[in-house]
Amino acid sequence: MSGGDVAPADARALVRAALDAIGAALPADDDAPLGIDSFSIVLLVEELEAQLGRRIPAREVRRERFASIAAVAALVASLKDALA
Repeated sequence: MSGGDVAPADARALVRAALDAIGAALPADDDAPLGIDSFSIVLLVEELEAQLGRRIPAREVRRERFASIAAVAALVASLKDALA
């Protein structure tokens, strides 16, 4: 997948795949807290960047953006929107 090709409906699946790739526990509910530490956030950012084919701006890497699958999916969707 290249940057800009992520439909909002696919963003949560992409985030779940990235979390699985880094070995993070997947909550049953997309709105449940992820409970990942800062190192895991860095790993997740790297994995998402690889899957998206674009960089996530450092200003977007804030704990609240990585609080839940839904929050990360919103970040992914906003990156897509920024390219439109």
